[in-house]
Amino acid sequence: VGLQPPTPDWGVMIQDGRQYFAQQPWALIGPAVMLFIASFSVARLGELLRDRWDTFSDDAMAVR
Repeated sequence: VGLQPPTPDWGVMIQDGRQYFAQQPWALIGPAVMLFIASFSVARLGELLRDRWDTFSDDAMAVR
């Protein structure tokens, strides 16, 4: 399940970086930070779109 080994994947990069954390901490920190930023950005974008286009939520009704 998942991507095949030659294909880069943040999860695999984080897993591999754990082995070398003492010698090369950036091998773990870089992919972990990028995964966090990507996840946070998609969640924030979803919230912004919901706030903009959801006219039936309780917050939208209170403004009217």
